[in-house]
Amino acid sequence: MGCTSCKKKKVVTKLEPVMDETISFNNEQIKLAYDLLGGIKEEERPFVNEVYKYIFNENFDWGCKTCVNTQARKLKNYIEYELKIKL
Repeated sequence: MGCTSCKKKKVVTKLEPVMDETISFNNEQIKLAYDLLGGIKEEERPFVNEVYKYIFNENFDWGCKTCVNTQARKLKNYIEYELKIKL
């Protein structure tokens, strides 16, 4: 069962710019962040979180397995469909 804090998402009425202009990650770093999710170690979490936050302007929710799976799928779709990189 998933966490209860993430069940009620706020309603999006306006799209905010997604990418943070002060930080930059290349396609290989973004792909690496996704690859690390397969067997992530505690010390790799900050890197994955920074990449995810750079792309989607939200933190990776490590406390909820359902959220981790959803966010990993979201990152995978971004890599495959936006960046056009085969995984």
